[in-house]
Amino acid sequence: MPRAAATKPGYALAVGLGTWIAFVATDLAVLAWIAVGLLLLIAGLGMATLVTGLPEPAAAGQPRAPVTVIAAHGVLAAATILLVLLAAISAA
Repeated sequence: MPRAAATKPGYALAVGLGTWIAFVATDLAVLAWIAVGLLLLIAGLGMATLVTGLPEPAAAGQPRAPVTVIAAHGVLAAATILLVLLAAISAA
């Protein structure tokens, strides 16, 4: 996978995190809903990155991420989405 493709979710993450910090600082519900939308976009980019990288076997001598780390990342991402969604609902 090209490095440029792997860094795009990082840019979206920075924008989403900035929006969430702005919501926490100002308590504007619209910012919470924008953050929810950005978070779903970021999750979609992350899933696309995962799916495009699945069929490729690891190169010789290059370690693969343990399955438990990948699973924990998915569980934490799902919990983050749920908590941000609940915060946006309660802010409205």
